[in-house]
Amino acid sequence: MQRLAIAALVLAACGTSEDERPRNLDYITEAILVPSCGAATCHSAFKGADGFVFDSIEGARATFQNDIQLIAFEESDPTKTPGLLLNLTIEQAGAPRMPYNAPLPDVDVALIEDWLRAGAPGVCNNLGGSACLGNYKLPCKHADVGKGEEGAYDLSKLTQANNCTATGKTCVAGECL
Repeated sequence: MQRLAIAALVLAACGTSEDERPRNLDYITEAILVPSCGAATCHSAFKGADGFVFDSIEGARATFQNDIQLIAFEESDPTKTPGLLLNLTIEQAGAPRMPYNAPLPDVDVALIEDWLRAGAPGVCNNLGGSACLGNYKLPCKHADVGKGEEGAYDLSKLTQANNCTATGKTCVAGECL
C-alpha cells in the first residue's frame, strides 16, 4: 500500500503535459532565440547571417516584420510550414537543421509553431491598427498572451488584396504607399 501511495505522489508531481510557457515575442526571443540562435557567430546584430538578427527583442521583431516567409502560412495553402519552422525542424538542400550545433528540442519548436499560428503575438506593433508583414498590410489584432494583450497579425487577411506590391506600392508603417 505504501508503494502505491509513493507512486501516486510521484505521478502527481509530474504535472500536466501542457506547455504553460508564454507564447509571445519577448519570451520566445529571450528564452529560445537569443541563447540558441543569437550567438555572435550566427544571427546576432554583429554577424546577421542571412539578414536575421535574433539577439534582442527589437532585432527579432524587425527580422520577422521584414521577412514574411519566416512566420506566415501561405494563403493558398494554410498548412504550408513557415520558413522559421522549416529551418528548425528539417534539413533542407544540404543545410543542417538549425541551430546546426544543437537543434532545438521538439517542445521549443512546438511552442514556436503555436506562437506563429496565433499570428506571432508581439511582432505586430500597431495594436488595433494595421502593420506591415513583409509587403503585406495586415490588421494587428488583440492577442491575450498571458501577460496582457499584445498585437498579433491577423493571418486570415494574408491575401492578394492586402499585398501592397500588387498595386505597385510598398508597405510602410502599416500603409501601402
